[in-house]
Amino acid sequence: MTRLWLVGRTCTGWGLLVHATRYSCPWSFCFRQVVFRSYRDLRTLKRPSCCVWYKNRSTQHLRWVLPFGNSRYTRHSLGFFGLAGILSKSISEPIIMNDRGLLNTFSRSPLDRLNNHRNQASLLEECEQSSQVRYLIFFRREPLLKVVMEQDLSGKEPFIQQVHIAWFTREHGLVEEIFASGRQAMLLGKWTDVNHTSSSDEHISSDIYNKYCFVLDATGIWNDDQVTQLGVRPMNIRTLLSKIQLNPREAAVLAHAQSLLEFHSRHQYCGKCGAVTELGGLGNKRVCSAGCGMEWFPRSDPVIIVAVVKDDHLLMGRQSSWPLGRYSVIAGFMEHGESIEDAIYREVKEETFIQVGRCRYHSSQPWPFPYSLMLGFVAEASSQTFQVDKHELDDAKWFSREQVRQMLSNQESHGLRGPPPQSIAYELCHAFVNGDEICNF
Repeated sequence: MTRLWLVGRTCTGWGLLVHATRYSCPWSFCFRQVVFRSYRDLRTLKRPSCCVWYKNRSTQHLRWVLPFGNSRYTRHSLGFFGLAGILSKSISEPIIMNDRGLLNTFSRSPLDRLNNHRNQASLLEECEQSSQVRYLIFFRREPLLKVVMEQDLSGKEPFIQQVHIAWFTREHGLVEEIFASGRQAMLLGKWTDVNHTSSSDEHISSDIYNKYCFVLDATGIWNDDQVTQLGVRPMNIRTLLSKIQLNPREAAVLAHAQSLLEFHSRHQYCGKCGAVTELGGLGNKRVCSAGCGMEWFPRSDPVIIVAVVKDDHLLMGRQSSWPLGRYSVIAGFMEHGESIEDAIYREVKEETFIQVGRCRYHSSQPWPFPYSLMLGFVAEASSQTFQVDKHELDDAKWFSREQVRQMLSNQESHGLRGPPPQSIAYELCHAFVNGDEICNF
């Protein structure tokens, strides 16, 4: 095994950009970690050259061109540094290379999921201390939320201004009744995002920081009137997204909790022997009670979603079940034994009979309906000639940048609309409208 280090100079000085691991093939890369100050730092690097420091057993130095992204991102001035020198450089708040995903709803979770500590007695003991635990409660598959209403100036009915998670303590009557019924709480994680708060967090209770967050299901424990008297409301997350912009961190927690509850409700029985399963790992798995040894873990269903572009036009389609006039980019579930690239080629061809060539990764988004993972890409079409498969789509069209811009702002003259702002499809369309480099082939 050999090590590859990439060093670049930004306007703020030299810093470590990439640490990659390379194996037997001398011309292939296997990136394990990409760390630097900011995705936008790539745009500030100087000079049109690219060189890295590569060391193997013979301390040979080679020149390489970065294998990711558009070449206009990667023509930079890079220098040769020793390992000790690289590690001595301080980098403030390192993040992953692609920060587009930070814009996606349900991203930016503040929780440490503690997956390496869930079976340790010390964690169990600490979680048993009621002062360190808070509970998010779902009622009929909808989270209980604190809603702030505001009266419209026109005098019409009040509208929702803010929505936040209603956290409950162990001593609360509803929590006690849930536990008395024999139901178990599932650990979401520890809220550790205390040092990364922003103005959008000002309405989040400071009491939640450094607390262990669990989720409980209160369905059948209390009735609607009892829940209403608590001053909270059960609200459908998907419906709520169309009405208000949720706090990013709370939205990520809600998505996590909803997907986890859905997983446990759908895996009550062992898929191998049919016996009843039991909750394990404080909620991160289900274990067969009959002793067949099977453990079932929360799953994510991968979905590719791709912006197909050609000659400054974006291909968008619609399904008959969607609101009238709404169009979005191509998407579909991945199949077993299929690579991401193969899924992109297959889905686009199945729905529009278009052959795509090069494709580039944009970002990802967890989508808790029930537990999908959206993998966003941009792909180049071989031509603009297409044919709609009516079993897949109701319609499809090529749209110019200006048309897509109008659709995203609901200003299109024919009443056509783009995908909702909370979806990764919207971010893909937004990248196309703004001329993001990833859309230029």
